[in-house]
Amino acid sequence: MKSTCLSLCKQGWFGVPLCFLGIASLAFSQLVQEAEIESLPPDQQVQFINSKIKDLNGRLKLVQNGQSGNSFLLKRESSIGNLNQLFSTNGKNDSNALSIKEMIDQADQTWESRSSEISQGVTSIDSRLSEANLILNDLKENFAGRLDEAAPALNVLQENLSRTESEVDALSNLSKNAVTDATRAYSIIQNESDRLAVKAVPTVPTETSNAGNYSPKAKQVANVINAKEAVPLGASSRFSPSINTDA
Repeated sequence: MKSTCLSLCKQGWFGVPLCFLGIASLAFSQLVQEAEIESLPPDQQVQFINSKIKDLNGRLKLVQNGQSGNSFLLKRESSIGNLNQLFSTNGKNDSNALSIKEMIDQADQTWESRSSEISQGVTSIDSRLSEANLILNDLKENFAGRLDEAAPALNVLQENLSRTESEVDALSNLSKNAVTDATRAYSIIQNESDRLAVKAVPTVPTETSNAGNYSPKAKQVANVINAKEAVPLGASSRFSPSINTDA
């Protein structure tokens, strides 16, 4: 980049046109492509326009499917489940639970705002594509057998579709970015809520810790109860029977 700027400085104004040569070449290639389409025989141009309308409708459908939120729905539901557990365990005023709730609300608002904007764009483009399809069908019906006379109208329709295609490109990028950002946001919320939910679960006492509280005598009694054979409690017990062996 530095060498390019230095070269421009050395060449002066002569270097400026060279800098835009690539852009001009790209624009020229697009104009050539459009000119080639317009130079097609009318029947082939009709086929091209019809194919383009179908292609744009298909791409628009992909944008609509992306707005369903299926890619991050499970993450959101998991986060809400963790939030309910935090409220249930720690109470409605728990700071951690309120923090998670605020994060979910913010992510929801951001997604709804961007999704609404994209949905408006989808509706607008879908309407224009439907109109373009009606115009194309009218041209084929009214100029059947003499499509040469419909060439000017076909050219205008092709130009409008070219602009519509650029709008679909932009809308597709907006949709992908919105879905990616929402998925990332709900992933962060899910991870954080998982961590807090695990910490909120009360620890259950183990049998080992309870057994350690028994007295030695209690342990001995427990052993006698659980033993399969008779176990003496001890000779010193005052409840032991006195057996006289003298005959």
